[in-house]
Amino acid sequence: MRDALDSYHRSVGAAPAETPESYLAAGERLLTQLLRGDCNSRDCALDLLAADALVTYAFELAADDPSRIGDRAEQATARLAALASVP
Repeated sequence: MRDALDSYHRSVGAAPAETPESYLAAGERLLTQLLRGDCNSRDCALDLLAADALVTYAFELAADDPSRIGDRAEQATARLAALASVP
């Protein structure tokens, strides 16, 4: 999970930060990489769990601002659902 988060920060040139957006984006990026690869065996299980944990942690951090949780959930759902069409 930490590797995926660090890799995301390096890829966008951002300073490491523990924000809901950074965790969601890191999870989204990891899941995209897995979908683009041949991720259909148990070898990918830990990476899939890491992607799930990143998204879960994004919402744990987002809980600090409950007034935005609904909007965040809708945006996250749309972003992750869009990955279904990743080539």
